[in-house]
Amino acid sequence: MTEQNTYVVDDEQKRRESAAQSKLAAMFATSKDEICIPKIYVDMVGDIPAAAVLDEVMFWTLPKPRTGKTSLRVKKNGVLWLAVRRTDWWERKRLTARQSDTAIEKLVENGLIEKDVWNYNGKPTVHIRMKMSKFVELYAQKMTELMENDAENDEENTIKDIQDLYEMMGMSSNSRICNLQNGEGALRSGEGTSPNGEFINSPYQPLTATNASQTSKPTARIDRTETEQEELDKKKNAWLFPANQAEIDANIFAKEAVNNFESCLHFNPLPWSQNREWERFEKFVVDEYRKDATVWQRYDEWRKDKGKYAGALSNKAIKYHPDDFIACFPDFLAHTSMYGKSTRAKIETDSTGAPITY
Repeated sequence: MTEQNTYVVDDEQKRRESAAQSKLAAMFATSKDEICIPKIYVDMVGDIPAAAVLDEVMFWTLPKPRTGKTSLRVKKNGVLWLAVRRTDWWERKRLTARQSDTAIEKLVENGLIEKDVWNYNGKPTVHIRMKMSKFVELYAQKMTELMENDAENDEENTIKDIQDLYEMMGMSSNSRICNLQNGEGALRSGEGTSPNGEFINSPYQPLTATNASQTSKPTARIDRTETEQEELDKKKNAWLFPANQAEIDANIFAKEAVNNFESCLHFNPLPWSQNREWERFEKFVVDEYRKDATVWQRYDEWRKDKGKYAGALSNKAIKYHPDDFIACFPDFLAHTSMYGKSTRAKIETDSTGAPITY
């Protein structure tokens, strides 16, 4: 018989491993260095790289809970876009340039995003934006499939949420969203086609008497009070008209400020607005840039010189502890004798007080 090797761990080794595990658990609990992708995005697009790009676009597109505003700031042809260099996708989602190219093309082919190329910071850069109507359509299809397969799903609220999304996007309010408790599926691409190829279940097609006769199960109907309808209309307007011109100009200036910070201090894209700490830090960066457009170039020069001995923070320290940078910033101002001087760049504003950008 062949003697089997066994892995023997003595008490001292167990203690060391337990201590290391506890340390790692504490480190991981406080770290924000992670990639999170909703599983339904993978279901919608079919692979993880495309789902990762979709998640990034949605993160920047959706309004933030505290501000109610989108994080997109690049405006082209009257709409907002996300400008991302090919090399940036590794820092954002750990995708190589080739993987990101393939993922973006797949999303374009699926109709989920549109893509164009414009100059950004002086270089031709891919700009992408969400095609929200297509996203809502595919999202609703996958959610419906999940409801069929999940007995514990809160069907009533999910159906109402899907109905709200359709109405916000201007789709028919009578779209066929069936009562899943009766066992009938809904919104499946390709199901229930008529002889001429039209989708009976299409979210764009009202449930008329002609196609209603082909349905043996009742459809879900969402009845709203006048107050509920007014609230829905407000949400719809917020999606269709996210900001006035002054807000758009302010967003463009904020984007210019954070781009300048990243460029001068040699950062890859930072997680602006990711949480309250980063929202605070973004506001600080924008405010200081408004006072002095050369401030971050000055900081970088100071950090390489006398700042090395006066508490200047490294990029790693700034990234993981942005509040510490805010707290230490007065040291930089003091050591560079910026107090009381009028060397700060003048910011031009329009009649509404919003900064003018070029």
